[in-house]
Amino acid sequence: MRFVFYAFFTLLALLAGAAAFAYMALPTDFVREELAAQVRNRTGRSLTVEGPVSISFYPSAGVQLDDVRLSPPPGMAGEPTLRIGTLTLKMPLWPLLQHQLTVEHSRLIGRCSC
Repeated sequence: MRFVFYAFFTLLALLAGAAAFAYMALPTDFVREELAAQVRNRTGRSLTVEGPVSISFYPSAGVQLDDVRLSPPPGMAGEPTLRIGTLTLKMPLWPLLQHQLTVEHSRLIGRCSC
């Protein structure tokens, strides 16, 4: 009976360690840079994330970006044309760990001044 208890405790400790490693190894800076590069390539506009980037696991894997701004179109001067309080991107965890940005769903939360 003690063997089963120690085996269970060891497995639980290994899972907790793996979860902690995965959380620390997640590429938050990669998401910020890759998202900005994709927006720049497709629209010619600059996307800046001035707030923190955080990873969530529940209820699904995703990334939350705070204080997001989109520059005006090329040739137009002025303030950012879009300011988002919080942008949440739902994405599968395995491609994210492999440094592949695959967005399944996006959601704007909070203020959005256009």
